[in-house]
Amino acid sequence: MSETARPGLSVSATRCFWFASTLVVVPLAIGCGPTTDSVAPVSGRVSVDGKPVKNASIQFTPVGKRAAGAITDENGNYKLSTYGQFDGAVLGEHKVAISLRKPIYMGPPKKNPDPEPVSEDSDVLTVRPAEGGVPKQAQQWKSPVPEKYWDDSTSGLTRAVEAKDENIFDFDLKSQP
Repeated sequence: MSETARPGLSVSATRCFWFASTLVVVPLAIGCGPTTDSVAPVSGRVSVDGKPVKNASIQFTPVGKRAAGAITDENGNYKLSTYGQFDGAVLGEHKVAISLRKPIYMGPPKKNPDPEPVSEDSDVLTVRPAEGGVPKQAQQWKSPVPEKYWDDSTSGLTRAVEAKDENIFDFDLKSQP
């Protein structure tokens, strides 16, 4: 089989061109695939003073890697997700933040200056403010999760995720320091 040169190049120059192209293209193609760090399953329970906290947001943040998160169920249980549903968290040391900020639905304003009463047990604080006012319920609602836990830089919570079948981390937070 005879080789033909590219127009204006000798056979050896053509070989060098293809060899150099291969050296550049192959590593780029290999490096372009999706990269994910290893993860391990993480689950547990969030409570405050022994009482489960439902709808709390929990986030595990490793240094320089992708964070994992979850929302607690009605019993305070959670399963972390990083790349896919319930796949866990990246291996290594994590700072942890836990928060519960009750969503507020502000209905249309009405002429009556008193907001409608709401249930403390509802998942969504539904109020209708007086024109130009902020409802008392919206001002007075207090999260059961103290603010210090809302940010991983102030929570003081850390956990190490290991390469094993289960990493179970329960958090019983204190309402008073």
